[in-house]
Amino acid sequence: MGTSLNPLDGRPLLVGGILFTIALLLHPDVSTLEGANAVSPALWTLVHWAYLIGDVLLVAGLVVLFRHVATPAEGSGSGLAAIGLAGGLVGFALDAASTGIHMTAFPPAVSPSTPNLQNVFDAAGAVNTGIGNAGFLAASVGLLVLGVVLKREGWSPVVAIGAIVVGALHVLLALMTGLTGSSPIPAGTASLAVNALMPVWYAVVGGSAGKAKVQ
Repeated sequence: MGTSLNPLDGRPLLVGGILFTIALLLHPDVSTLEGANAVSPALWTLVHWAYLIGDVLLVAGLVVLFRHVATPAEGSGSGLAAIGLAGGLVGFALDAASTGIHMTAFPPAVSPSTPNLQNVFDAAGAVNTGIGNAGFLAASVGLLVLGVVLKREGWSPVVAIGAIVVGALHVLLALMTGLTGSSPIPAGTASLAVNALMPVWYAVVGGSAGKAKVQ
């Protein structure tokens, strides 16, 4: 690895991270069937298309970044970059799957007159939550490893260490939630703000990529 005069296009990561963050913040509360049925279909569609497009752009941005920071001649750096790439790819692919469930098999996409709607809601919600949480954790692991790679590459310490801290925070929160059965972060605004740090930092990496001269 090393530096050169070739700029890295970070726009896919930047735009993808922004879209993902907007979708996360605007996503309505659908913790109950009544709440889900009350959601505006237009808002529901807008939010989930933002998620899907964000997922695609984030995956594309990570592939571009991997091609720049993974050098076969340096096995350890290339291996770490591959782990970071894999985490991000799995995470955002799972998020796309979760989004697909919300768009096709979850109120308000499902008519309120659907037979056994409560059972449909419960089943789709359980599957969606499992897939979504796994995707978020994978993307957080990817961000943590990506931060380590960028630090070794000589990127801005704020960007690299921020990625490490944000990724590690979400991994720690996932472990604590798994061990205790409840999140240490209160639901609502605080939880949204903390969750938004993950896609925001992917956007930060993308925004800083134009300043990085990498091979």
